[in-house]
Amino acid sequence: VKVIAFTTPDSTVPAFAQGYPYMSLVTDTMAQVTVMPTKSCKLYYAVLPKGGHCAPWCDDIIWAKPAGGRDYNYIRMSVEWMRELWGL
Repeated sequence: VKVIAFTTPDSTVPAFAQGYPYMSLVTDTMAQVTVMPTKSCKLYYAVLPKGGHCAPWCDDIIWAKPAGGRDYNYIRMSVEWMRELWGL
């Protein structure tokens, strides 16, 4: 008898851990956001001015700076790794 071991790919969608993301500091010129994913992933983000702009579509953030955006980028996150984004 020949035994073959294999694993199936994890096709679950990443999400934020319970209680995340949260903003702990917001001023007119900066914000501090704390995030923690439930699995390793790329976390895309965009910084938009307060008021007057609709939330961008996912593709807008992945492929180009959203209209009216001040900053956009991504960071690689590991599972259950907390990261603070500040000074945006």
